[in-house]
Amino acid sequence: FHVFQLFLHKQIVVTFHISIIPPFSPLVNLYLTKRRQSFIMLAMKLLIPVASGLEQITKRQLFSLGFDKAPANNGRIEIDGSWEDVARLNVLLRSGERVLIVLDKFHAVTFDELYEGVYNIPWENWLTVDSKILMDGKSVQSVLAAIKVTGGVAKKAIIRRLGDKIRSGRKTFAETGARSIVGVSIY
Repeated sequence: FHVFQLFLHKQIVVTFHISIIPPFSPLVNLYLTKRRQSFIMLAMKLLIPVASGLEQITKRQLFSLGFDKAPANNGRIEIDGSWEDVARLNVLLRSGERVLIVLDKFHAVTFDELYEGVYNIPWENWLTVDSKILMDGKSVQSVLAAIKVTGGVAKKAIIRRLGDKIRSGRKTFAETGARSIVGVSIY
């Protein structure tokens, strides 16, 4: 299954968590149509959530794994990496909670800005039309504190984007495919 994270405050970071490449997703199609080496070495931002107080331990582990730059910010460490690094860190990193892939960063103070920001992410590259999208969220001192409403707005934007890109004209989907968890964390 897939896990997406939206971090909201003045800046929103949308991330994607996956330990292996899911079968029959647009990413597998990209992998099959392009050379293996260029796909695996695709540069991206990775985000590693860390329990409070363990940032320095995780940074030392990352340094021993060859990651020189690993700035910590509020229990999160952001590094540059590739698909190969995602797999390697998921196996070898002991103190980080998980490895997330940063899809986009944007500002959002209102629900309209949140909707537009989430809509502008190329979800068709990460999800299929029949993906089962589950929403999860938490909030810490934010203007957008209504978690269920925030998740509903994000899910509507994702469904609309998928509908517009496949040109089906549909506003709802069966959601019978692979489970994708979209987490909305507001800071």
